[in-house]
Amino acid sequence: MVFSETELLEYGIFDSKAGFYKVNRTEPKRLSFFEIQFYTEDQSGSAYIDEQAVRLCRGRLICAKPGQIRSSKLHFRCLYVSLRTKDPVLKELLYSLPDVCVVEEVQPIADLFLELLQPDIDVFPAERLLLQSALTRLLYRLYEQVGGANGENPELYPCRKEMLAVQQYIRGNLTDKLDLQSLAASVNLSASYFHKLFCRCFAMTPQTFVLDCRISAAKTMLLEEKSSVAEIAAACGFSSQAYFNFRFKQVVGLSPLQYRREERSKRQI
Repeated sequence: MVFSETELLEYGIFDSKAGFYKVNRTEPKRLSFFEIQFYTEDQSGSAYIDEQAVRLCRGRLICAKPGQIRSSKLHFRCLYVSLRTKDPVLKELLYSLPDVCVVEEVQPIADLFLELLQPDIDVFPAERLLLQSALTRLLYRLYEQVGGANGENPELYPCRKEMLAVQQYIRGNLTDKLDLQSLAASVNLSASYFHKLFCRCFAMTPQTFVLDCRISAAKTMLLEEKSSVAEIAAACGFSSQAYFNFRFKQVVGLSPLQYRREERSKRQI
């Protein structure tokens, strides 16, 4: 199920005994999507994130990110949802969730997971709106309760607070020289170690994140302001209009002016 820039891959109740009855541990796999699991009761199995073991207990929330290695020691039963998204706001929200934490209010979160099962989109296609609403409320509630928390396994995300602070700095200072050396120096780390930590936390390089932020800001300005393309390029930190045009089309698939025309025409319909 696709909602604009978000693709809901799978969701529901997972019982490992149903499909892996004779298996003791699943093969490690590198994720290309977000995988959220929630446990309403203590379990005999264990989860592994980049080979770090996670005990499965009541209230345990796991939010694994793209690029991480996941496997499980069986058996266990959980509520789950898997999704991909290109939406920068939702992506940031998901990356802000800790890999591992415990939620105190178990039943309200479980109820939101179960709401995903109620819409019957095969019989009633319009109920995809109910599914989208249920997913949005679930993710918001998770962000509200644990977003930005450190979780119980800080070794999974060393210097996470510093990496989140760097992200915040980037978003607020797009016209600065946001190269690797400058960003690493802002948190007193070497460039190579900073690059490694940032990639581990967010499954993308610092420069990819910088570009995403600049393109996202440019999209907003193209729709909401009367600024020229040259002015937008400068305001978003691009070295020249030509370079801005090149990178924007590379990422979006349209030139800035084409994007402005197409998106504004959609709003007028």
